[in-house]
Amino acid sequence: AERAQAELALVRVDELSNGLSLLRRGILVDELLTRYPVPFMPQTLLISAREMVSHIGTLLVAPRDWYNSLPETERNRINWLPTLMIAGFSIMLGVFLRRWILQRYGRKENTDSPSSTLKISAAFAEGVARGLVPLLLLVGLGLWLAQHQLHADGLFAASCSGACAPLSTLSSSPHWLRLSCRRNTRIGV
Repeated sequence: AERAQAELALVRVDELSNGLSLLRRGILVDELLTRYPVPFMPQTLLISAREMVSHIGTLLVAPRDWYNSLPETERNRINWLPTLMIAGFSIMLGVFLRRWILQRYGRKENTDSPSSTLKISAAFAEGVARGLVPLLLLVGLGLWLAQHQLHADGLFAASCSGACAPLSTLSSSPHWLRLSCRRNTRIGV
């Protein structure tokens, strides 16, 4: 009799636990739907598309806004030929390295059943390869800013320095990058 009561109590505990779980889940879903918009509703997608276009537009005009904010003396110091050469070299190097990484370490379509390690390493390689061209371009621009000792405020400078920041974690030196400038003066980035 005691055993039957214990089993009945366990069944009742399971039923109450399941009921409580369903109640909590329902409350959570109701709270999410009332506080936040549903992600795949047309109105939400339209608002997010407008915001995305606005943010991309802001990023695209950031270099122009930065250049217009420079004092005239700093604008005159800019030599555009090396800038374009750096940008072109960064893009070409990025494209070459991207292809090389994808060919050597990326996904292989002819592999029938790749192991988990192979899948993870291929996914990592593809992520690195896809971010390489923009990273090299931003690092090149950041180095160019540092070399010309230009005023570096605003979204454009923050983007360039944000791209260069991971390099600082890879170096043991506190002055992780030094650039030679005119008359053997050196500045740290």
